[in-house]
Amino acid sequence: MKQILLFLALIMATAAANAQAPTPYTLTADDIMVNENGVITSCMVKDFNTETYAFGNIIIPQNINKEGVEIAITGIADCVFMQFNLKSVVIPNSVKSIGLEAFYGCTLTSVTLPEELQSIGKSAFAYNNLTSVTLPDGLINIGNSAFCYNNLTSVTLPESIIRIEEYAFANNMWLTSINLPRHESTAGFEGWIDNYRVKVIKTNDGSYPITNFDVSYHAVIPYTLTAEDVTIDNEGCIVSCNVLKGTKLTIPQALSKNGTEITITGIGKSVFSTKGLQSITLPNSITSIGERAFEINYLTSLALPQALKSIEYRAFDHNFIESIVMPEMVMSIGESAFSSNRLFSLTLSQKLVSIGKNAFAYNGNLVSINLPKHETTPGFTGWKDGNEAMVPLADGNYTASVFNTSYAAIISEPPAPAAPTLASKTHSSITLNAAQGCEYSLDNGTTWQDAVLFEGLEANTAYTFVQRYAKTEISLTSPASAPLTVTTDKPSQSAPLAPTLASKTHNSITLNAAQGCEYSINNGTAWQDAVLFDGLDGNTSYNLIQRYAETEIVSASPQSAALTVITDKASPSAPVAPALASKTQNSITLKAVEGCEYSIDNGSNWQREVLFEGLENNKTYTFVQRYFETNTGFASPASAPFSVTTNKTPQTAPDAPILVSRTYNSIILAVVEGCEYSIDNGATWQDATLFEGLQTNFSYTFVQRYAETEMYSASAISASVTATTKKISQSAPAAPTLAAKTESSITLNAKAGCEYSIDGGGSWQNTVIFDGLESGTSYTLLQRYARTSTHYVSSASVPLIVVTEKAQQLAPAAPTLASKTENSITLNVAVSCEYSIDGGVSWQRDVLFDGLEVGTVYVLVQRYLEMDTHYASELSETLTVVTDKSQKAAPVAPTLSSKTDSSIVLTVQEGCEYSIDNGTTWQDTVLFDGLDGNTLYSFIQRYAETAMSHASPVSVALTVTTDISTAIDELENGRIKLYPNPANEGVTASNAPVGACLIIYDISGGMILQTIITNRQQVIDVSRLKNGVYLVKIGAVTQRLIVQKN
Repeated sequence: MKQILLFLALIMATAAANAQAPTPYTLTADDIMVNENGVITSCMVKDFNTETYAFGNIIIPQNINKEGVEIAITGIADCVFMQFNLKSVVIPNSVKSIGLEAFYGCTLTSVTLPEELQSIGKSAFAYNNLTSVTLPDGLINIGNSAFCYNNLTSVTLPESIIRIEEYAFANNMWLTSINLPRHESTAGFEGWIDNYRVKVIKTNDGSYPITNFDVSYHAVIPYTLTAEDVTIDNEGCIVSCNVLKGTKLTIPQALSKNGTEITITGIGKSVFSTKGLQSITLPNSITSIGERAFEINYLTSLALPQALKSIEYRAFDHNFIESIVMPEMVMSIGESAFSSNRLFSLTLSQKLVSIGKNAFAYNGNLVSINLPKHETTPGFTGWKDGNEAMVPLADGNYTASVFNTSYAAIISEPPAPAAPTLASKTHSSITLNAAQGCEYSLDNGTTWQDAVLFEGLEANTAYTFVQRYAKTEISLTSPASAPLTVTTDKPSQSAPLAPTLASKTHNSITLNAAQGCEYSINNGTAWQDAVLFDGLDGNTSYNLIQRYAETEIVSASPQSAALTVITDKASPSAPVAPALASKTQNSITLKAVEGCEYSIDNGSNWQREVLFEGLENNKTYTFVQRYFETNTGFASPASAPFSVTTNKTPQTAPDAPILVSRTYNSIILAVVEGCEYSIDNGATWQDATLFEGLQTNFSYTFVQRYAETEMYSASAISASVTATTKKISQSAPAAPTLAAKTESSITLNAKAGCEYSIDGGGSWQNTVIFDGLESGTSYTLLQRYARTSTHYVSSASVPLIVVTEKAQQLAPAAPTLASKTENSITLNVAVSCEYSIDGGVSWQRDVLFDGLEVGTVYVLVQRYLEMDTHYASELSETLTVVTDKSQKAAPVAPTLSSKTDSSIVLTVQEGCEYSIDNGTTWQDTVLFDGLDGNTLYSFIQRYAETAMSHASPVSVALTVTTDISTAIDELENGRIKLYPNPANEGVTASNAPVGACLIIYDISGGMILQTIITNRQQVIDVSRLKNGVYLVKIGAVTQRLIVQKN
């Protein structure tokens, strides 16, 4: 769009006007509407910029008389004075809150805020001309953009401030920093953070300075909610929050309302939305959390109340919560309730039946959730999503990984439970076993009860019971179960006397019979009609009881007192003959038999130990055994006899054998008197010490022992000795012979059984190939017979000397340029290379080629030198180099030929080019037009590049200022005008679009004044501007005019 510059000369008077400012106008009931709570809801004045209303200087009164009733002004609602033409306003001390955009775009230059003010709403004073503002003590919250686009130069915040929202002081040209309150007297104050949870740095002097006004700031202060802070309905739900004095909030279990303690049961719609909360502690009495209740805060963790049943739409949307455990009572979670958090862990309650769309969406770390299984919910058949698709049951879980849909539990009428079961009964009561979720009926479902005890019943009477699943908040009543019929007990009888003894043996007891009784020997666990108890243990105490048995008309009586009887001892039979466990030359040990004692003298003496010692060697002894007497039985007769002979005298084991000599197939041991010898660890023995016919180079282990005689047994085996037969020696082979060689390897002819060395025998290898060698190098090679399992290694052979072939080198990379001049080229040194400038006809080891022609193309190559071990390599790729052009010196500075308010012409300099932007762009012509008036420009020149020379360095600069223009034009649309011209106190912007932004800059680009166009004939106060030239911008498109004051 074409820009039209409007140059307006405003001549300002040097003496300020001394006229008295008008007396402010006090608003009346005819000017404003006030509700029953004292909040101004609207303004009926059409234009304040009249003498009647003191040209926009107004006072809002403390009270308004409304139909004869004095109402105190307590607040100003949203947009009440928005874009009215006001100059100053005084707000009464009774006002506690100022609403959204209440004084937006009013061109205010002064505002007096009330002492009782607690909160200022979003954009309340945005787009005005305030240069200063006094914020009262007690102010707590400053809303989004509240003072943006003013002319504030400094701001002092009261200690009471805890929250400053985004852009609150943004776009105030001269405001560079603000100190946040220190809260030195505020208990628990932890500092300030911004809306990215970044801490504000505390300086050494204790200040909290901020320079970024585009973010919000929150004081981290613990606070317990009071009844004065909120409004509570009769049900205990918090429906609004009037003020909040902390960001780490605790809500108590109960608050006082009109002298009555009210239990907090719920949080209403948007109550704590956008309050800058860092944490919350909720009472367990809360059952519901309403729409947007805690939306857009800074919560990182959340402990939900145990009584909570429902969480509504966006209740915790846009926070920083990482994990949640839902209380067991939660049944429904609303749409977007926890969206846009940082959840990675989520545990849902088992009573949950409804999850709204996007409830857990936009939590990047949350992959999936397990929906409740409802294992104890009668009638539950599964889950479906918002598209009516069933959620599959996989690995025992209903897993949902799509969060932009809703989920609902499918619960129909549950099937009937199984029939009730009996827990206990008496003659007048019946108790059923409790079944989870069930209720019970005795009259076929006419009446139902939760208790499982039915009492006050008739004796010996049949009753029929049914049960069903009771109706709950999430499930329906089931049909009745199959019936259970139970008969109450008969009336009881009194206990009889204790039983009496008739007779007893070692294994039986017989009682005297009592009319109508039954008997028990195990304290009533089992009963019998017979009075005989047999199969008992001898000499054992038994307690016997009796009771009157159950009949058709009475139940069994309680049991009698007990009769205690001890059975007689038993006479056991003889055991079997004893058996041998072990023996030595002077002891015999029998095998133990449980309950037995033992005799070596045919029953004259008995012992319970099975060991008999102190015996004579090589002598026969006879043993018997019997069962010894116990508490329950007498000693038995003796067993049949058992005879055992003691051992001969043992000999001590000899020392280990001693090696005398060995060959490759035999070993001889030293002779020891009375010994025999073994090569197989005692499997076989021989008298001779010579062992022959052995394997070559094989290890054998030998032991010896004293041989058995008539008086002595063979001794234990000696310690062992190990000996290895010798190997067979070999002679040296002939010298190795060459099979083949290359530049890096030598291959010998293989010889059976040989190994080979290239380092004089320092190391040996089985293969005949030696590779990885250096080219053109002499090597000495040996061979020898290798060691085997039966032969020693031989001596080395006579050496063989072999020289490897020379190596062929690959071509190096192309040469690289180190430097060049107009008559020389220098290459970068390449290791072991030589260089050529004539295609390889001649070579040199020096990297400098000089005596060359200016600006000429040369082609260079390089190759690796020939060496003792390598041939010269092939030629490298080529490098093409052009020698430099010549270099001229810089010309003198350019000189001015002529200038106007929009152009400058330099003097022509032969061979030169010219620049106005310090060499970024160059031109051949000396004319520079389309320039700004009264503007300083800098020019340089240089000799232009030619075929034989480079462009020269730049000259010294010439600075020129264009002439001043005083032309007056209209703005681009042809209708906007500024007048009078020149001006003294003010200038009128005529036909400018309402809502457009008007900004005045000084000639250096600094903003001097900013305002919003609010009417078609807007007067701009320029009385405080100094004499000079100014730029004015109207609207979004950059349009400029020059304002000149004389």
